[in-house]
Amino acid sequence: KNEFFDDFRLPVKIFICEDDPVIPQEDFDGLSENEYFQILRLKHGGHCGFIDIAPPGCFYHNIIAQIIE
Repeated sequence: KNEFFDDFRLPVKIFICEDDPVIPQEDFDGLSENEYFQILRLKHGGHCGFIDIAPPGCFYHNIIAQIIE
């Protein structure tokens, strides 16, 4: 339920992927975002994958670096 996230006072961002075989994206559809809670919906990444082919690495590191700068 969304009430769990309503009282957050620190920024929380959740990365989800359409191709996650473990947690379907639809599980997040009922959640509402606010200034402290955001869902980043990605096309690919699987379940904890988020792999960049070239150069090799995990692209979420770059996204997190952009967020905290």
